[in-house]
Amino acid sequence: MIIEDKSNCLFLLGGHDLEMHTIRDILSDCRIPYADRQLRWDNAMLSQYVEEINEFRAAHPSGHIYGIELINDLKLPSSFYKSIDHHNEFDERPCSLEQVLQLLQLPVNRRYMLVAANDSHYIPGLQKAGATLDEIIAIRYEDRRAQGVSAEDERLAEQAIASNMRYRGRLKVVRAYNACFSPICDRLYPYTSLLVYTDDEWTYYGKGVDKVRRWFEGEYLQEKLYCGGGTFGYIGTKKGIYTTNQINQQIEQIQNLIMYSYHIFYFPFNWSLKGKNDLNFSKQVDLMDIPVNVGSQWKHVQLDKQSCPEPGTQMMNDAFTLFNERQYFFDFVHPVLYDMVGDLTPLLHHYERVEPQVEKLVEYSIKIAKKKGQPVKEYKLRVDALNLNLYSTGVGILTFYLANESEDQQDEATIREINQYGRRIMPSNTGEFVQRNQLASSISIHGLCGDDSRYQDNFDYKDVFEHDTNRNSNSDSRQRGLHSVWQPAHFIQNLIQDLSPELEIKPVIDDRMLVNCWYGNDELSHQVAKSAQTAGDSFVMGDFWYKYVFVDEGAFDSCQNIQMKKQLLEKATYFRWQSYGTLYGVSRYSFMALTDTKEFSKNMIAVHMRTIYSRLFELIIIQRASMLRFSGEVTKVSSLAGEKGKEKEMSDRVGSLYEEYIRFVNQIYFRSVTAQDQGIDLYEILIAQFDLNGQIKDLDGEISELYQYITLQVDQKRNENGENLNKLAAMLLPATIIAGLFGMNRQADLYFHLDFWLHVIVIVGISILFFVLIKRILKL
Repeated sequence: MIIEDKSNCLFLLGGHDLEMHTIRDILSDCRIPYADRQLRWDNAMLSQYVEEINEFRAAHPSGHIYGIELINDLKLPSSFYKSIDHHNEFDERPCSLEQVLQLLQLPVNRRYMLVAANDSHYIPGLQKAGATLDEIIAIRYEDRRAQGVSAEDERLAEQAIASNMRYRGRLKVVRAYNACFSPICDRLYPYTSLLVYTDDEWTYYGKGVDKVRRWFEGEYLQEKLYCGGGTFGYIGTKKGIYTTNQINQQIEQIQNLIMYSYHIFYFPFNWSLKGKNDLNFSKQVDLMDIPVNVGSQWKHVQLDKQSCPEPGTQMMNDAFTLFNERQYFFDFVHPVLYDMVGDLTPLLHHYERVEPQVEKLVEYSIKIAKKKGQPVKEYKLRVDALNLNLYSTGVGILTFYLANESEDQQDEATIREINQYGRRIMPSNTGEFVQRNQLASSISIHGLCGDDSRYQDNFDYKDVFEHDTNRNSNSDSRQRGLHSVWQPAHFIQNLIQDLSPELEIKPVIDDRMLVNCWYGNDELSHQVAKSAQTAGDSFVMGDFWYKYVFVDEGAFDSCQNIQMKKQLLEKATYFRWQSYGTLYGVSRYSFMALTDTKEFSKNMIAVHMRTIYSRLFELIIIQRASMLRFSGEVTKVSSLAGEKGKEKEMSDRVGSLYEEYIRFVNQIYFRSVTAQDQGIDLYEILIAQFDLNGQIKDLDGEISELYQYITLQVDQKRNENGENLNKLAAMLLPATIIAGLFGMNRQADLYFHLDFWLHVIVIVGISILFFVLIKRILKL
């Protein structure tokens, strides 16, 4: 369509930016009537021009009105009103500037081309249009000024990036200090995806816009959101539509939207301090004695009941999550789950690694090469958090929270390989030196204490699991020998020793970490729901579920008997929500969930798996690890039995061990931890899979027998000492009697005028005579 009578039309301008300013200049130069209310994007509505519309309609009944990027809230008919826009439902059109130029039959010069490219496709559009770096900088500066961005806004943008930016995979998330988002976007470009928000609104930019739009399709159809720029454009909320809490919920949903699976690896270990292994158990495991490296990147984080986080911050979101956790568990369970401020006898010290919480992208990289000559596959997961818990029972858990946010890492085979190879932290007993069937080529963590470039040759947080078969003993070298057994990966050891070099650690289980995994797969979830309508176990006995729960990779099943496999799966599978397409699986080394990728699954089940159910799993791991630590201490103390002169040491160590064991039974080992039905069911399954009730009974028997043994030893020693004292008393009794009768004072000797020494000889002689007579009488 072309405007033939330029005097019989009226242009109404929308929210200001460089494109709108350029259009205004064109209309002014061509002497075409227009009205400009100096609107912003958030108030660009046709109702702002009621007065101008009425005047024009009265003067030009056959005229046409053109609204440029205005919401037609007056519902003007298309017979005389034309909308010029390229946002929302008009995003397939050319940009507004190009539409105006076409209406006015004006040529597109380089200036117009760059302004149009900038408005349609941002900096990538400018680059595609052949703009130089200087032109890009100039266009972006002009656009910000046209939007009303001031020097103060520019300063606040820099401050927001420095203080409030964090990563969720390739997604950069920034909490802005005001509604001016463009200076933040410009400073962070190039980015894969970016989410900027305040308490009132948010805007998402870059890759994944289509997915975000589909997720919020209902809100978009209700015109609560706007979008533009095509596949790599932007989508955002209109200001003032949602409350702060709703904005925060939507932010969390967007962050979870790019997640395909979530993996938590737990490394349980025994800890001790150098030189203290022979002390009483209470002194070996005193948390207060751990010398913490003040310069480390570990931060001691405690739960402060008096603190109040600032609304709208990430700390407030974390506080909401923590509230849900604490509400889920009985109050008496909290001391073993949370490090409390002011607790004088804490059960744990909780540390969090700093780097994943700041603006750095920290990645857990797993490289796999099953056979020589095959290409190396690499899986990268974002490190959401790194936690280290040290408990008063002498055990600890190093936990890796890993988010899988890569589109090429979402198929079921990849998920199983991530779980299988990502958890193995030393060679197994199956010839892994050579074959590497179940061991990764390397595992490394990038982004700790520096940028990625430093980690190409840095082995502090990397292990290639190489062993030198010619080495005959352990050494401080990175190269291990054949005697380097039960030594976990370098990155495990170094992460823990970053906290305290005095800590000595030993793995509790075997060559694997334990796994907690949430996996969202719509196709598999549909099969789960469908199988619930039949016998209920067609999916469970199928090809995927056993491998997923028991952490097998490839086509191999670690159980090759149908009946046994069925029994194992019946014990390991929790069917409560099967009709909804959700299954939980529990084994002796895994806690798994399979769901769809819908909102509830990602924002309820997935969150529960990495919070509430992760705590549940941690509690079981602590109990199991503590039992093994106590059992090891029983063995160590028992080795003192029969050693002459060790009775007192053994008695003290058994007493200390028994004291800590009683504390463990009363404060860590629980038969019930929640009143929630699903929590009760899952906790019972975990207890059964780990056989905790049987093991606590066995441990109780071991410690009781040891305690009875040392009590018998002490009683026997006490009886021997008593018998010796009785003998000594019997020997001295006659002397005592004679001394009492005749006295020991030479001046008081009135009956026998004898010398003092003769006095003594007589007393001693009589005492010996009495002792011999009494002994002979007792013998008879």
